[in-house]
Amino acid sequence: MDFALNNEQEMLRRSFAEFLTKECPFDQVREIKKDEAGYSKDIWKKMARLGWLGLIFEEQYGGSEGSFLDLFVLFEEIGKVLLPSPLFTSIVLAGLLIQESGTDEIKNKYLPPMIDGKKILTVALLNEKGMIDGDNPSIIAKKVPEGDFIINGTRLLVPYANIADEILFCAKIEGDNEGGPSLFSVNGRAQGLDIQPMDTITEEKKYAVVFTNVSVPAANIIGKIGRGDTHLHPVLQKAIVLKCGEMMGGFRQVVDMTVEYAKERHQFGRPIGSFQAIQHYCADMAIDLEGALLIAYQAATLISDGVSCAKEVAMAKAWCSDVYKKATQVSQQIHAGIGFTEEYNIQLFFKHAKESELMFGHSIFHRSKVANEIGL
Repeated sequence: MDFALNNEQEMLRRSFAEFLTKECPFDQVREIKKDEAGYSKDIWKKMARLGWLGLIFEEQYGGSEGSFLDLFVLFEEIGKVLLPSPLFTSIVLAGLLIQESGTDEIKNKYLPPMIDGKKILTVALLNEKGMIDGDNPSIIAKKVPEGDFIINGTRLLVPYANIADEILFCAKIEGDNEGGPSLFSVNGRAQGLDIQPMDTITEEKKYAVVFTNVSVPAANIIGKIGRGDTHLHPVLQKAIVLKCGEMMGGFRQVVDMTVEYAKERHQFGRPIGSFQAIQHYCADMAIDLEGALLIAYQAATLISDGVSCAKEVAMAKAWCSDVYKKATQVSQQIHAGIGFTEEYNIQLFFKHAKESELMFGHSIFHRSKVANEIGL
């Protein structure tokens, strides 16, 4: 399998990198995280004008019909700068759910303003235990005589729920014991929604969303009734691989930062990078990075080509989660005490690695999936 990018994708990578390097230095990242909105509206508008928000969507809705691999490259570059934005939840999770499962009416309603950057969407995946429960959601939808639904339940760690125009979620329809969950969309400012901020290790904006007798029109069901889980699964696979791409961008930055520090930092009259122990630590990081890139690009290429790859996706997430976290820990040790201070950028990647490890299931969960795929 050839993982090499074509000329157009290399040009995309350069354009992504140039923009992000200019617009998103680490001081800016810190300022964005302090902002109440949790993202830069100016950068968001610029990304919309550049076509990033419509990268893989159909042209009739304002997209550019790029490939999944194009999007993977974008998230790899985003991982290098740790740009806080609703891009992942709005474009990847919500956008792909709508594009792949929505009717023409739903697509026309949501995709054009989302691609233009005028509307931000989010997806509420986690139940009260912090688990993705799309197969058997704890949220209950009760159908009323008028044909609408009344929603009750709680979602945790919902990204950018404070600014979301629409929130997508799976709910179990009360009384339907044979059908599966259904995928709904609700206005982000609907009556009965209680949105409360939650503290996170990365300081990015995530919220607890409590539904208390929230009325949702039947027209807001996305896809087929009782098929919400089947709509969600393929999108989650893509989201996992894009998260791997983001981790690989961060991993590469950690390696570069650590090697540069080892060259500059002197101890006992010589650069610490001249000591064999430090050299081997850095070499191990570089080896792990190369392996992670190969396994992540394999999964991304298979998805981009439309090939079934549940095993490869689980392998990528398990491996990338482990080696990225390990690299940030080793880098902090090489930096010594200052590596743990807020002033040094390495701590940003340490926190990002920990959050990324837990998103969509940690390595133990995905190793179990690999074991299942190989017949154990």
